[in-house]
Amino acid sequence: MLTILRLALASVYLWFASIAVASAQVPLPDDVSVTPPTGDVSTEIAAFNGAWAGDGWDGSVPHALVVERIESDGSAQVMYALGASHDWGTEPVWYRLTGKFAEHRLVVALPDGATADYAVLPDGVLFGRRTLAAGWRSYVRLKHIPSVDPHEIILAAAAAAPTPIWEEIRIPVHSEVGSASGQTLMLQATLYRTSLPGRRPLAVLNHGYAGKPGERHWGLLLPSYANQTFRYEEEARFFLALGENVVVPMRKGRGASEGPYLEWGEARPNDTINSGVEDLKAVISYMDDQPYVDPQRIVVAGVSRGGILSVVYASRYPDGVAGVINFSGGWWYASTGSDTNTRWFAEAGSEIKVPTLWLYAKGDTFSPLADAEQYFEAFRSAGGKGRLIEVHGITGEGHALFGWTGKWTAEVTDYLKGLSLVP
Repeated sequence: MLTILRLALASVYLWFASIAVASAQVPLPDDVSVTPPTGDVSTEIAAFNGAWAGDGWDGSVPHALVVERIESDGSAQVMYALGASHDWGTEPVWYRLTGKFAEHRLVVALPDGATADYAVLPDGVLFGRRTLAAGWRSYVRLKHIPSVDPHEIILAAAAAAPTPIWEEIRIPVHSEVGSASGQTLMLQATLYRTSLPGRRPLAVLNHGYAGKPGERHWGLLLPSYANQTFRYEEEARFFLALGENVVVPMRKGRGASEGPYLEWGEARPNDTINSGVEDLKAVISYMDDQPYVDPQRIVVAGVSRGGILSVVYASRYPDGVAGVINFSGGWWYASTGSDTNTRWFAEAGSEIKVPTLWLYAKGDTFSPLADAEQYFEAFRSAGGKGRLIEVHGITGEGHALFGWTGKWTAEVTDYLKGLSLVP
């Protein structure tokens, strides 16, 4: 879990108590101030000026940023403040720091060795990225506080607890697979909507295999993990920053989705992936009908089983997908000795129409890089187009690369730009 240097500043807590905000989330000192930028500061940079709050890093650590003063040399004096978080082990703290503008972003070096950088998005959100030296990254989406009055800024920042940026939806699937055949079931999904107007692109993030109850997975017993709902908020925030909507569906028997879990031993091999394709088809058909989604700009992406599922789906419904991103994709672990992954990737390569992006890492015990190269060669030999990239710098289990957004966002952004899905 990420850690941040803890500082106990007595003056902060005295001020904190003095204004009697019992539910305060983010502290600021009483000498916070905002100075309007001078005329020699560009309009683009001047947009950063002022106070920003209303969200937390990955939705967990309340955060406020006050850009107090912007200098003509491209530097800025900022107030960087964090609220308490049990998950991150943080206590309320603030720092007055110097930032620097570079390539349309405000970059701030933090006392714990991490770096935070911010950009003003087209929808007016201040989008922040916090990057550790190892490359782990977190995201935040802050709203502007429309005041330069110190007292109003302090109160607004203190009261601005993070609120969910997602909503939970239910999507019907009419099943024709295995023991679910003939049933109409409701799938649970997490929706992240961009605030940009009109029909926007959609990224569908497909989860992997978390095992069955009682099975060990990455050394852990899974009586409850197998039923976990994946929201992929950190990754979703990245796609939101590109102006895309995001949906994270849970397949049958997973999370709060109805129906039997058809992705392990009791199901016939082809039923395991056919069930996933059926679920994904239902999700995309549902999202096609939403007035905020552009059906011509849908990207399917996924991790592990979700990665190969995305490739297979795009081959079976080639006209309904604009792009495919495969993170560590494979249906069966390499240790099983099965050639099913290679065969399914080859079959997909013969039908798929769009170029694909494949991301794998060394140290992946489930989909080793050597196996990924074999999968990709079979896919390409059958006619599939794409690019296989080895993601470097993953510490520990390489199969976890999807969570290391700082290691792959540049490649994904370039891929989406190449498809004209993002500016």
